[in-house]
This record gives sequence, structure tokens and C-alpha cells, in this order.
Amino acid sequence: MIEVFGVSDDLVEINGEIVEEFLYGGEGPLYLGFSDGTLLYIIYDAEGIWRINRRIAGSATYNKNECSMNGVDYSDRVTLDNRDDIKWVVCGQEYGRNIKEDL
Repeated sequence: MIEVFGVSDDLVEINGEIVEEFLYGGEGPLYLGFSDGTLLYIIYDAEGIWRINRRIAGSATYNKNECSMNGVDYSDRVTLDNRDDIKWVVCGQEYGRNIKEDL
């Protein structure tokens, strides 16, 4: 399993089969792309909550727990089931896509 969540106001953490942290600069979304084809869209919103959404579904099983906004919890948490052996993750602020897929 791989878990993705936000920490503080400037870090996105990945734990599990892959352990990594990515710095969030606060401007625009952050995208995480995984080797199974999953693409996550991440923002730190005006209320101080990390919002994590799936932009593109990959082959891994996706599960999302929404932030409860109870004063203690301040991040959505996403897990990807690593059955398909996710080998890598890449982080960036932009991505390109074949426009024919949207037709």
C-alpha cells in the first residue's frame, strides 16, 4: 500500500512501499504521477486543508478518506493498493495529455 497526505502547510508525504516527501510552494496544484498510471491533484486550500483528488485512474486500487475538519485532521488521505507493483512516483505542477482522450 501507498498512502498520500499533506503535512504542515508545505509538505506532501508518501508512505508505504514508497517513502518520499515533496515540497509544496503554495502556487497552483501539485500533481503526483505514479507508474501504474494514477495521477493525483493536490492543493492546500484557503481553509488550511489538504485536498487530494484523483485526476486520472491507474490500475492500482484507489481509496480516499476525506478530511473531517475536526481541528486535528487537516488532510485528505489517499491510499493506492500496490498489487500492481508501483515502482515510482513523480511530482510536478503541470502535465500534458492527449486531447483525443477527452473526445
